[in-house]
Amino acid sequence: MAPVAGALLWTASKEAHAGDLDVHVSATHLFAPAQSPTGGAMVLASARVQPDSVGSVRLRRRDPKGAPRIDLNFLTEDRDRRRLRESVTLSRRIGQDAAALEQAICAQLDAYQHPTATVPMGLEGSEGAVYGVEHLRVIDAAIRPDIPTAPTNLTTIMVAEHIDKRVLVNSAAVVITR
Repeated sequence: MAPVAGALLWTASKEAHAGDLDVHVSATHLFAPAQSPTGGAMVLASARVQPDSVGSVRLRRRDPKGAPRIDLNFLTEDRDRRRLRESVTLSRRIGQDAAALEQAICAQLDAYQHPTATVPMGLEGSEGAVYGVEHLRVIDAAIRPDIPTAPTNLTTIMVAEHIDKRVLVNSAAVVITR
């Protein structure tokens, strides 16, 4: 998926040692888009970090070019299984609790700090002309009929340059991006 997006929650399981964050839930785009009816999805992946289980790497034969035998030995320790189960339970709670999710979104909501559309500018077709002041045009993000899906400073500058090339001859222009 593009753009790439993700988030990571580190937390301590009930069996974590003091000060350890031993499980995490990762919201990631690493998902085959074709598997989703919308063409995109987020996955809540659970991980158990700092495992007690120990794997091994051994030679299969004396040939140094031969692939080694790798045994990851996942979840051979009961404590690892319990903590990973706790992580999966947490990720399911995050994904299924719509009320808590909405509450978290509302509590952490922020802006890109590119405000726009604060007030309509001028009459249609005025191209930023300041009423009553000859040869002065002010181009603000609110000159657009809709909110762009790109940083508003860039689109406002583009609109100002476009108007400049079309109508401004021996005139002054002021560009305001906020």
